[in-house]
Amino acid sequence: MEEQNTSIIEALEKILQNFEKTILPEDGKGALKYLTMGELELNVLSAEQCGEAAVMLTSLSYNVHRAFNKEKARIGYLNKMLMKNIAPRMGQYQYRTTEEKMALAISEDDYAIKIQKEILIIQAKMDRVEYLSIKFDNSAEMFKVLQLTKRKMQ
Repeated sequence: MEEQNTSIIEALEKILQNFEKTILPEDGKGALKYLTMGELELNVLSAEQCGEAAVMLTSLSYNVHRAFNKEKARIGYLNKMLMKNIAPRMGQYQYRTTEEKMALAISEDDYAIKIQKEILIIQAKMDRVEYLSIKFDNSAEMFKVLQLTKRKMQ
């Protein structure tokens, strides 16, 4: 059983890595290069380069948030489809919690099982990238402040 769980987790990890590749530049160049700069590299940036970094990070933040919202819309749709599919059967399970009724109704329907699996994958994608747009926005703000500091020093 543990071996099966490991292979499921590995498969999920591949799905999540592929999702990240679709929303983030692969090569660490572009906007991502600004996130890994050390103090010395930041010191040699011009005010113009700091402004460019802020724009690039803000743009990346927008794209990541847009991808997040697409997944959110998909999960909302799938949840409605799941409920529409299992609602007629949930009434047959008396004296059970709503979660137990849902689990039993899903377990009896192959289509509902597929929907539930897709919902879990989408939720994992959302959990994986949820913080990224905030991180990129915060980094963009840092570069704006650095840009202003460098302009004052000139």
